[in-house]
Amino acid sequence: MDETSKNEHVYARRYGRAMSGSHTLLRDVFVQGDRYSLVAAITTGGYIATTVIPGSLDSFDFYAFIAEEVSSFLFLLITHLL
Repeated sequence: MDETSKNEHVYARRYGRAMSGSHTLLRDVFVQGDRYSLVAAITTGGYIATTVIPGSLDSFDFYAFIAEEVSSFLFLLITHLL
């Protein structure tokens, strides 16, 4: 399992290089937007389940992902093998 998130606050670098004795400067447009979380179940054969959730992922959302998406894929896989 892996989980990541994306919003407009983290697209730019926080640190940079400058000549000794001077400061780095980053000037950019600040955009306050929506936040999305992505969770995926990955095997050596590729992704078996993915979902995108608006906002932050909490333990209830993660459990629902495992119970609905991953377990249903594993059930189909097992029934197909039998």
